[in-house]
Amino acid sequence: MHVALQLALVHCSARNVLVSLNLALIHKPVAKAVFFGSKYGTFKRSPKDAQEHAMNVCRKLRAMFCNDCAGFAGEEIHRNQTVEANAFYFAALLSYWYCELGVNPNDNHGEMFQKELNLSAHQNIVYDTLAVPLAEGSVELG
Repeated sequence: MHVALQLALVHCSARNVLVSLNLALIHKPVAKAVFFGSKYGTFKRSPKDAQEHAMNVCRKLRAMFCNDCAGFAGEEIHRNQTVEANAFYFAALLSYWYCELGVNPNDNHGEMFQKELNLSAHQNIVYDTLAVPLAEGSVELG
């Protein structure tokens, strides 16, 4: 299979996974399950474990955002930065629920969460002006 085609398929898969996660994360029961485990599942996280889990997720997202998102496909495949935009939206949804569910009672405004993402100045602008309002509006409208 041609390398460009493989990259395009990976790009489409990444976009589809993030879109699906984002659609699910606008619902509170899904967010609770992400941080604390499912009431129907076989595991539950303590509040302390939920905090650590949230920071681990941030570290994984940070890897996506490092080097100003240089790890994403080039413009010939990654037009309009759809995967990148959905990754910002995913991070903003997680941050919203992190605060709303009180995962860390000492971080009411998500500053620790956002600091752990370690975004560049440009990325912080994108996150604060686009992703956060979109996440809040999506949750509010369901």
